[in-house]
Amino acid sequence: MSTCRSIATLAAAAAIWLGAWGTPAAQASQIGFTLENQSGRPIVLVYLSPATVRSWGDDVLGRPQLPNGERARISVDAPTPNTPCAWDIKFVYGSGTSAVRRHNLCAEPNVVAR
Repeated sequence: MSTCRSIATLAAAAAIWLGAWGTPAAQASQIGFTLENQSGRPIVLVYLSPATVRSWGDDVLGRPQLPNGERARISVDAPTPNTPCAWDIKFVYGSGTSAVRRHNLCAEPNVVAR
């Protein structure tokens, strides 16, 4: 009987530990927007960075390309729970050219690439 209690106690402790381990992820902040391509050409890469940061992270497009006239929902983990509103967005087109745009994602969650 004491073995059953020990196993139950270990299982309960493991469940509490795993629950605590998952808590930071649950508190992670997300930033998201809908991207509409009205540029007349396919977008092949999209980079996103807070306006105060001078470097780009990884491509956030999440697919090989966004054809002209189509939309995509983009959602990424934000750097902090107090995520800034001003973001720089870099579009790379199929031709290799690119454009950078600053956008307030708090005021307008829809981004149009032209």
